[in-house]
Amino acid sequence: MTPDWAPNIHPIIVHFPIALLIIAVFFHFLSLFFKKPGWLSKTTMSLYVIGSLSSIAAFFSGRAAADSLDLPSNVINTLTDHADWAEYTMWFFGLFTIVYIIFWLFEEKYFKNFAAYIKPFLFIFGFSGLFLVYQTGDNGAKMVYGYGLGTGNIKEEIDKPKDGNSKTEGSEETTISTISTSENGSWKFYSAEGSVATLKNEFTWIEGNNSDVGVELISNSKESFIKLSPNGNSPMLMYGEKLDNIQIELRANLDSLDGTVTIAHHFIDKKNYDFVSFYDKKVEMGRITAGKVESFEKSSFVNTGWIDIKIISSGTHFRTVINGKVIVHGHDDEVKPGTVGIRFNGTGSFLMSSLGAEIL
Repeated sequence: MTPDWAPNIHPIIVHFPIALLIIAVFFHFLSLFFKKPGWLSKTTMSLYVIGSLSSIAAFFSGRAAADSLDLPSNVINTLTDHADWAEYTMWFFGLFTIVYIIFWLFEEKYFKNFAAYIKPFLFIFGFSGLFLVYQTGDNGAKMVYGYGLGTGNIKEEIDKPKDGNSKTEGSEETTISTISTSENGSWKFYSAEGSVATLKNEFTWIEGNNSDVGVELISNSKESFIKLSPNGNSPMLMYGEKLDNIQIELRANLDSLDGTVTIAHHFIDKKNYDFVSFYDKKVEMGRITAGKVESFEKSSFVNTGWIDIKIISSGTHFRTVINGKVIVHGHDDEVKPGTVGIRFNGTGSFLMSSLGAEIL
């Protein structure tokens, strides 16, 4: 039923609550002055009901649309704001409509003596809700017309090291580091000559000893990658500055590991951080606070060959994307800035091509 031009049904639905709720408020205003025509109040109530229901449809279709797309990092924070304002709008007009219906049904029986005061108050309250509609629409328009989301105009950024002191293979000097960094704190570790020393010496080993863990650079004609073997240990490596809203990217192959790989982010200490764990073809997203583990979401995924993982933490929204598909989308309180790293345990080994954190 979705037209060929529409990536999903959300663009078709989204304009209905905007138009219906604005018109509902307008009719609400008219009903304050033209009291005799009963159809004005009935029309106002009907518009609020339909507008509220359409806002629910728009919210959930929008969430489904966002989770179906592999979004560029520069649009994530705007998407988060858009989703939050949309949820506020949905709840506001849903509850307001219930209150309006109750007043409309029982005005003569219970509220007749106070109707002259209640009606203007209800209108002001309903009118103030249009601010939520505006904020939702403004952020939605920013995504479409500002960033080109859904128009086919988004240009993928070429993933290249920005700053840092890394040098490519074949240069006259030996590679010093395989971490590229930027001024805002974003960083990326990539596999190349020197990456073994980079992992052992430039990452902070919170747990485990770098001499007891297997870290090996493997190269073929197409690419280089790091082979990591726990060897009975549970090492935890962290890197970089404390970051706030971030997108973490990991390219890895977990086929030969019988154990768990965990991306730790917003790391404060060993008892306080957020995590995304991969184990037994499952992914779990959660938070550790004062040593207590809280799970946000769990799901299954296909663990075959190389996988591209994105972990997005923006405001109260937490997403894990595998090979361009949102696998889990959790919600919780915002977290304090912290560092990013990796933890692994079990038997066997896994392969890692790159790991990085980009500030949003």
